[in-house]
Amino acid sequence: MARWRGERCRPVYDRNETFVIGGSKTLLASDEDALTLVAAGITVHTALAAAKRLREQGLAARVSDAYSVKPLDVPALKAAIEATGTLLVVEDHNRDGGLGDAVAAQVGRLGRIFHLGVVGEPHSASPDELLERHRLSGDQIEREALAIAA
Repeated sequence: MARWRGERCRPVYDRNETFVIGGSKTLLASDEDALTLVAAGITVHTALAAAKRLREQGLAARVSDAYSVKPLDVPALKAAIEATGTLLVVEDHNRDGGLGDAVAAQVGRLGRIFHLGVVGEPHSASPDELLERHRLSGDQIEREALAIAA
């Protein structure tokens, strides 16, 4: 299992933010969103970076922090896929049985779902190398989103 420990990330939330079991947080949204990036953990940071660059290119992307995988925030996912028609799930662990599979099981029939995650044998590397290797960096999420939107 690939892990990204020790990566320096800026806080997404302040200390007073509350989190409920079964919840999620929409971190970036507009009426023009063409797709939703669904992320958790370190991939929230890379999804936000990708969304910023996508907006600079004229493609608006919503970002959802699915901090509770079990139970999943199904109403928020339904709202996101109904609003944008497409979800790109980005997770920092094995794709099988993770966030992407849970999202697809709950809302897959409502729109298009794409999934980026760890594929292949476990290995060690720096956090940035692992993000690049598994197509989870902001640049690679950006490229995937542009290809989906084309």
